[in-house]
Amino acid sequence: MSSEKERYMRWLRTEWERRVSESGEEQRVASLLEAFRDLAEELGRLAEPPEYEPGRPRWWLRETP
Repeated sequence: MSSEKERYMRWLRTEWERRVSESGEEQRVASLLEAFRDLAEELGRLAEPPEYEPGRPRWWLRETP
């Protein structure tokens, strides 16, 4: 037998999913992500700053002589 809290959490999840799908938010986000993916493909790849080195944070700047 499920507790009142478990029933409430299931109801809350169902209600959230219903509201999100009714609002069309998923479709808007998906189309935005698709647009960014298309742009990245068009540009060839996402450009990294020249000082970027794999394994280091992006803000890590190399010392230049």
